[in-house]
Amino acid sequence: FVQKDSRVRVIHKQNGGLSSARNAGLDAAAGEYISFIDSDDWIEPDAYEHLLELMERYQVKLVCGGNYDVDGGTGERTLGVCPAKEEVVTAEEFVGRMFMWQGCDSSACDKIYHRSLLDGFRYPEGRVCEDVAVTYKIVLGAQRAAFSDRPFYNYYHRPGSITISLLADGKAAKYANGDAVLSKEVGKDGNWNWKFEDLPKYNS
Repeated sequence: FVQKDSRVRVIHKQNGGLSSARNAGLDAAAGEYISFIDSDDWIEPDAYEHLLELMERYQVKLVCGGNYDVDGGTGERTLGVCPAKEEVVTAEEFVGRMFMWQGCDSSACDKIYHRSLLDGFRYPEGRVCEDVAVTYKIVLGAQRAAFSDRPFYNYYHRPGSITISLLADGKAAKYANGDAVLSKEVGKDGNWNWKFEDLPKYNS
């Protein structure tokens, strides 16, 4: 890809996990907009054209779209989390929906950000569900954001992955059930410090 397009840059680094890779990308990024695609996943061909058009139309610094869930065993693709309609909401409304999984979630990947929103942010390394610790803070910094009702991100569920393993032992279900509690705690002190294994205590 580097040979085909001068805009593509390859970063060689020691494997430090997902957060480490994202942080390295943030350090190297030189463009006006930031978006993330995890290594197993892919986006629709017109994804960024559509999201940037909404960003310009509504004069916002953050746009969130929907995603497809792709079964790594069968290849079957089904609609995942996706906003119900195209609209602009306040940052507080966005965060409330995010923690309740109402058309959006804490994933870093089904969104596009103006570069200024990520200044000073780093994803915590060595933590499962690392997006939760960061995404709501980025959203609050945007003040307002747009939703797209079009799914553009293909989330590949690879057998044996961290997410699938958590679903198998019920931890992800406990995390999902704790979202409403998490949103209340975030509102109290503006921070999120729990580690994943601590969350089940909120599901007694």
